[in-house]
Amino acid sequence: MNNDCGGTVAAPPGANSILLVNGTLGANASCTIRLDLQVTATTAGSLTSPAVVLSSNQAPNATAAAITLTVTVPAPAFTMDFLPNPLGPIGPRPVTGNGTLTFTITNNAAIPLTGLAFNHTLPGRPPPLTVGPGAPPPLPASCGAGANLTASVGGNTIQFTGGQVAPGQTCTVTIPVQVTFAATDSAGTYNYTNSPVTLNSTEAAPVTAGPVTWTVVVN
Repeated sequence: MNNDCGGTVAAPPGANSILLVNGTLGANASCTIRLDLQVTATTAGSLTSPAVVLSSNQAPNATAAAITLTVTVPAPAFTMDFLPNPLGPIGPRPVTGNGTLTFTITNNAAIPLTGLAFNHTLPGRPPPLTVGPGAPPPLPASCGAGANLTASVGGNTIQFTGGQVAPGQTCTVTIPVQVTFAATDSAGTYNYTNSPVTLNSTEAAPVTAGPVTWTVVVN
């Protein structure tokens, strides 16, 4: 705290009130009281400090207008990656290439992030990229007890809902993916570009990962 208005300022840590008594101010002068404030919020929003009335022995009361503080929650870090990348060369055809698509969510905020959710459709260039065997895999505890992952083997959609990540923690969602090349498919390099994926939450602003490309080399 810094006070060059004289008198006594009462603003103990943890309190929600501020009191100045017996302050003094010279003619044609100004003074400032600076306080460190702490906000503990469970969601983003606005906090309004009401108008403040200054009284003195010599002058009429003066009123400082209400002011608003906007509280924001830092967006989580959100990434997606294919592994291995590139894949191959694989073959000879017919052959199936297998990999994983991993989504990583890291909570940079000082509060838990809840209601984490995203939806994604795998790229459909021929031959199509699909969800592989073993899906959906179990989610780690760091994704929250209510998290749910929907990804059907042979399908092309992925849905993650109900995630909750504690401050400073990371939730990793890993889905097996595969692509099958028939004998009639050409040898060469196939690029599967995942469109951007947006992660939503109850507390923070949406954040988008990608696009990313998985390169598969076929003999």
